[in-house]
This record gives sequence, C-alpha cells and structure tokens, in this order.
Amino acid sequence: MVTLEAELKATLAEALGVPTAVLEDVDEGVVEVALGTVADLAQRVFELEQLAECDELTGAMRRGAGLRAIDREAKRAWRSNVPMVVAFIDVDGLKRVNDEQGHAAGDRLLREVSQTVASCLRCYDVVARYGGDEFVCALPGLVLEEAMVRFGEVRAALAATPSRAQITVGLVELEAGETVEAALERADA
Repeated sequence: MVTLEAELKATLAEALGVPTAVLEDVDEGVVEVALGTVADLAQRVFELEQLAECDELTGAMRRGAGLRAIDREAKRAWRSNVPMVVAFIDVDGLKRVNDEQGHAAGDRLLREVSQTVASCLRCYDVVARYGGDEFVCALPGLVLEEAMVRFGEVRAALAATPSRAQITVGLVELEAGETVEAALERADA
C-alpha cells in the first residue's frame, strides 16, 4: 500500500524531474509546501504565457501567437478537408483619429474594433492584431459566402458603436496546401 507521504514525494519528484530517492529523507510537511510552490509557479507560468500572447491594448492575440494559431487551424482544415476563411482587416481612418483627436482616441478605436470583431465571431475563431491598424482572423469551417455575411454583421455592429468605426476587410478561402502567409497576402490585396 502506498502512503500519502510516498505519493506526495513521488509527485514532487516528478514535478522537479528528480528521482524519488532524492526526497527520501525530506519531511512530509516540506514536501507539501514544495508541491504548493510548484503549483503556484505553474499557474504563474500559465498567466505569463497568456500575457505574452495577448495584445495589451486590444485584447486580441499578438501577431506571432495569432499567426501560429491560424497556422494550426489551417493544418486542421487541410487534415479534416473542411473550408477555412482568412480575413485581413484594416481599421479605416485611424491616422486621422490619432491626428485630430489624439492617440488615446485612436487606442479607444482599436479596442472598440477588436472587441466588436471578437464579439461577432465565434469563440474559437482566431482574432489577432497584425500591425498598427491591422487585424487578421481565421474562420475555420466557413466558406467565403458565410464569412461575408459574418463580416457584414461586424460592420453593422461597428456602425452602432460610439465611434461608428469602419473597416476594410479582405476575405479569402484557404486553398489546399496554401501557406497562411500566402493566404494573408491574397486577403490583403
């Protein structure tokens, strides 16, 4: 029969990547404290990873994390033989807003666009900030016509916001074996 103390030591040894024998003479209370510390560190690493992937201004994914997520979705679409639409979004008039109303107003505009796009898309669609006033999205399982309807809803929702923001959207359906970069170039064009 395995004792609680033996289980705790085995768990800690696994978490630390050391043989259980290394912890043979360690008190059970110390093992419990160490396990708590390891759990706290794991939670903090998770939180830091989330921060590293999220654009602090808009709440969208950062470019690198977003492109990796879109690439994963593209590979899944190819394996599953399902369609996927890639969107390239430009926020219209950001420079004018920054010049006339200040950068705080421009920041509000970017947040409003990002939040509205995310709220109109499905929770598993990818939304990433690509550059200053650009966002990219992946909509797995949709064909071009469905994505056009969805972005019509985004435009209508943006028209109802305080800024009445406008966006220009390029949509393409991912072609078999096409790289995400190539699809984004087509969508941007």
